[in-house]
Amino acid sequence: MHPAQQVLEGLAAKGIRDLAIDYPFAPRLGWLEADLEGLGASPPAVPARQPASPETLAELVGLLYVLEGSRLGARVIAERIRALLGDKIPGSFFDNADGERAWPMFRHFAVTHCLMGEAEVAIRSARQAFGCFRYRLDTPLILDVSPID
Repeated sequence: MHPAQQVLEGLAAKGIRDLAIDYPFAPRLGWLEADLEGLGASPPAVPARQPASPETLAELVGLLYVLEGSRLGARVIAERIRALLGDKIPGSFFDNADGERAWPMFRHFAVTHCLMGEAEVAIRSARQAFGCFRYRLDTPLILDVSPID
């Protein structure tokens, strides 16, 4: 997930800056990197498919839909990780998603900034962002794993 999260968060931050939008986007990449470090792993070098940078508010809404929406399921994923792997497994990326706070703010932003006639543009942008994750998750990893003594 790291390459896709990195690319999409970078595009979101750039879009917010370039479009001069006041949106409280809170990147989560640092949490994911901390989890990888806690697992003794490095971010994979496999590049993510990179969608275009958002140039319109509708494109930004589509991109943020994916990033902010991913926060909603994070609690369920965190619970599953803990149930399967125990409480000591690093999970700050999912534990600190804050979906209950972020999603209502996003919905307000989307309703305020995306006109009904622009829905197709927002949907296309969201599909490109989902495609970035899908590409990354479908790309096989070759891990250098040392045998356990």
